[in-house]
Amino acid sequence: MATPACSEVTTATTNAEVVTYVGKDDSLSPTLACLGRLPAWVAEGSERLAKEIQVGSLGLTDETTKHKYHLFYHRYLAPIARKTCYQDQPKKIRFLEIGLGCYPNGGMVRGTPGGSSLAWKHLFPSPQFDFELHVMEFDAPCARKWATDHIDINVYTGDASNKADLDRVYREAGSKPFDMIIDDASHINEHQIITVEHMIQYVGAGGIYVIEDIQSACKSWKANIGTGQKGAHVGGTTGCMLTKNGNPTIYAKLVEWQKPLLIQKEPFKDVTHIDINFQAAVLEKKWPSIL
Repeated sequence: MATPACSEVTTATTNAEVVTYVGKDDSLSPTLACLGRLPAWVAEGSERLAKEIQVGSLGLTDETTKHKYHLFYHRYLAPIARKTCYQDQPKKIRFLEIGLGCYPNGGMVRGTPGGSSLAWKHLFPSPQFDFELHVMEFDAPCARKWATDHIDINVYTGDASNKADLDRVYREAGSKPFDMIIDDASHINEHQIITVEHMIQYVGAGGIYVIEDIQSACKSWKANIGTGQKGAHVGGTTGCMLTKNGNPTIYAKLVEWQKPLLIQKEPFKDVTHIDINFQAAVLEKKWPSIL
């Protein structure tokens, strides 16, 4: 059967622009109709995603400028968005971002934290998505202040290198798997390793765990641990494999975790793909069948 002819109607919204495909008849399946209502960045690629991240963050993130993270984020976020259109798949999308960006010379842009959190909300607007955003931050005063101005985002305080704190945040966030966990916290190599080794269990099927700023393996700078930062450094060295303390870097651990994949073994349960991009890594869990 021939595909129904469609015309494109673009509707500007306060969130990410939505492109709606209106069929000349009503023979489109619910799945195709849903896919046609998704925000434009889903279909248009990484450069459109970069634009929407800047718009949504109010210019308060360097993810698409300094880091160019949009080049990999589109590859992973578009399928997560599309998944909500398939029958028998969960409609809710849940993200956990670890690190609000409360260090003045680190995560903050123009003295303001939370830019990337605003961007995630912009990319997954209602009613197209049933989207939950959870944020964990070490700097409690900064987190509480930001939370009072953003009551639609769930904000928790805790230490991302402390397993008890991580488990508490998971419980307080509903004890349900996340579609994406982003580690954009201190960038201290040991913290990055502890956090991913513990939190990967809380990523759902088809979900991803993102470790930003993995160049922390290759050089050192003051860690992003909030406004009370007392001089801790991320600890990388030019060899990229060992920290200044002689411990494995996050890059060394990523290489270690990739090795089992060569012989079809999982480094963590259901993790079948580890991707290294510009200054970031992605661990992906295998997808459920959606057909």
